[in-house]
Amino acid sequence: MNKTQADPVELVIRKGILQEHKEIAVLFSETIETICSDDYNSEQIAAWKSSSGDQHRWQKDKKVLL
Repeated sequence: MNKTQADPVELVIRKGILQEHKEIAVLFSETIETICSDDYNSEQIAAWKSSSGDQHRWQKDKKVLL
């Protein structure tokens, strides 16, 4: 059996900028819905996702890894 190797992925780490907040918030929210739906109930997911629109929180914490 042949195993296929994946192409290496280039990883770039940089500071986010506030103008990216909308895209990051959408990614955050959709990830919670998609990845966590088997482990959390709809009320928990809604509570978790509710923080995605809080621009001041994101500005204060400044911790995002994509």
